Amino acid sequence: MIKSTLYGGIFFLLPFGIMLMALAKVYEVSRSVVEPTVNRLPFKDVPGPAVADLVAIATLVLLCLLGGRAMR
Repeated sequence: MIKSTLYGGIFFLLPFGIMLMALAKVYEVSRSVVEPTVNRLPFKDVPGPAVADLVAIATLVLLCLLGGRAMR
């Protein structure tokens, strides 16, 4: 019983961890691509760094939506 529970936990958490690591890497690359464009925007105060994050996240969401649409 404990052995099967342990294997079940590993088989659930391992893909989840790999997915999180891959998503973090893709986010890092997306942010490095978007950051030069965001730095040219006129505001550099408080919303400046947050805008780069938001644009990077929006880009990732858009890519996921387009990828899902292409798979249909």
